[in-house]
Amino acid sequence: MRTGGGGGGGDVLETLLIDRSILGAPVTEPAWIATFFLKILAVNILGYVIPAGLVFGLVCVVFRRRLEPARLQKGRRATWPQMRREILWSASAVAVFSFMSLAIVTMAAAGWTQLYFRPEELGWGYLFFSFILLTVLHDAYFYWTHRIMHHRWIFDALHLVHHRSITPTPWACYCFSPGEAVVQALFLPLVIFAIPFYPPIVVAFAVHQILRNTLGHSGFELMPPVLARSRWASWLISATHHDLHHSQSTGNFALYFTWWDRLFRTDIRRSTKTNENQNSAPAAH
Repeated sequence: MRTGGGGGGGDVLETLLIDRSILGAPVTEPAWIATFFLKILAVNILGYVIPAGLVFGLVCVVFRRRLEPARLQKGRRATWPQMRREILWSASAVAVFSFMSLAIVTMAAAGWTQLYFRPEELGWGYLFFSFILLTVLHDAYFYWTHRIMHHRWIFDALHLVHHRSITPTPWACYCFSPGEAVVQALFLPLVIFAIPFYPPIVVAFAVHQILRNTLGHSGFELMPPVLARSRWASWLISATHHDLHHSQSTGNFALYFTWWDRLFRTDIRRSTKTNENQNSAPAAH
């Protein structure tokens, strides 16, 4: 683990993000593991319930009538049994993410990662660049793992759980089978082993990811039409892009940017024909 020099704020941050008692101390004690895991689990539960609940409450309940023209699947509605299933599978995914978070903290305490705790150590320019880098790397990782999970040999085992929501809701953002949850959770350990990141940047990335994820599953296109038609925004993925993935299941594999789908010709665009066939069953290829 990179720690840099000096003290002050960096020491406080390190204390908050990684319990100082485990820096060089045994981390195999069952009581410590159980207590720390429960803390991580609580944070991850809130990290799912708060954004998903806010987007669902505001978009799908409070302003539903006002936003009705922006509804993406006019002929379908999500059901309560579907939302209950999304929440239950998301709960299992949150448990997987929490175990992975515990492993990350343990490995960081052992000095096995490239996390650093003083922002000035690599400069402020790198600090802001690292957020962009993390987002771009995650988009590439998500595109390729997502596309691979659509292969007919592994689709049912890993990805079918998520695609049972043909008309997704914000509660579906973490609706993964345990196997897919592991695939999604592996991204951060892989990158922090190889690339230096300041932990608050990782937290900011996680907040950005869940917000984009919940909005992408909202079932409503919230991007203003003027912006959506702009060539400056055409490389950003909106709710329309991912909703088409759920209703057609044959493309639109990326999470943040459209360039991977465009480059490898997996980009689905909304059309009259697409609107007429939104009730397609999940498909592997």
